[in-house]
Amino acid sequence: PKTLGNRIVIIGGGTIGAEIALELSELESKEVTIIEMTDTIAATGNILYRIALRQKMEKQKMIILFYPNFQKFYLE
Repeated sequence: PKTLGNRIVIIGGGTIGAEIALELSELESKEVTIIEMTDTIAATGNILYRIALRQKMEKQKMIILFYPNFQKFYLE
């Protein structure tokens, strides 16, 4: 993480992406944005886990961008 900049984008808000984002925000003081293709962060986690995770993310002022209708994009 020392070679990372202060602003980080995590592609994918599943359990692992959300935990990595939270750790970078809490422990490394990074500004973290999560880009998620569905409408739920850590969708496979139980509801209590997701509520606690969301509360921690709000406390850290993390940005979460949801794109549930996302299809594909191509780089030229």
